[in-house]
Amino acid sequence: NGQGTQVKVALVLSLISLIGVIFLYLRTYLKGKRIRGAWEKICGVKWSK
Repeated sequence: NGQGTQVKVALVLSLISLIGVIFLYLRTYLKGKRIRGAWEKICGVKWSK
């Protein structure tokens, strides 16, 4: 079904954009060192900027 695939793709894209928006919001809103340290511990990634 071509239509079913289109719906799945649309859902995935909207989900990705939603996660992106949440991530950007958190990144700009929570700039404390404590948050940064927790982020690094959880993700094992250094916070850029």
